Amino acid sequence: MSSLLIIGAGGHSRPVISTAKSLGLWNILGILDLGYKGQTETILDVPVLGSINLLSRYKTCDTSLFIAVGDGRLRYELSIDVTLSSFKTVNIIHNSALIDKSAKIGCGNFIGPFANIGPEVELGDFNIINSYANIEHETTIGNFCEVSPGAIICGRCKVLDKVFIGSNATIVEKKTLAQGTRIGAGATVVKSIIEKNQTQVGVPAKPIMIGK
Repeated sequence: MSSLLIIGAGGHSRPVISTAKSLGLWNILGILDLGYKGQTETILDVPVLGSINLLSRYKTCDTSLFIAVGDGRLRYELSIDVTLSSFKTVNIIHNSALIDKSAKIGCGNFIGPFANIGPEVELGDFNIINSYANIEHETTIGNFCEVSPGAIICGRCKVLDKVFIGSNATIVEKKTLAQGTRIGAGATVVKSIIEKNQTQVGVPAKPIMIGK
């Protein structure tokens, strides 16, 4: 059984650890906390070992990593860190997830309970596909995205990097979401979003100006 370190001790670490333990594929060594302040802590009986600086103690040949961080931009920064990038990263996929055999999945992804990954879906790296999310046929999803619980991405959509889709949102078929798009909970996207870093909410989804 190979060894696994979890990077991140925030909220997203809980479903990651729960799923990893249920799979029984790894010896989970512990958690490296990005904001470690000397506390003694365990999460689901897995100890917080200390800060990310402890990573230098482990060998890349026999230890894998999982970046359990909810913020896609921070996952990106961690993924290109020289020390972290030298380790193998794994996918953690709940046993109840439905994944078509024709789907292609990259590395470092979390796929939660009862998520659906349909035929010919292409999923990049370091994405979070939460519980009951539904990604339909021939959709492509880039890297560092998050699809929240209950969200639906209909067929033949194209989701670029660092996109966040809120809980129970719907992206209708054949739509594109530009890099950095944020879709609010319960929104329905009926038009492609071409401009980067927009936040859209509502039914139908419309852009809002953050901070104004």
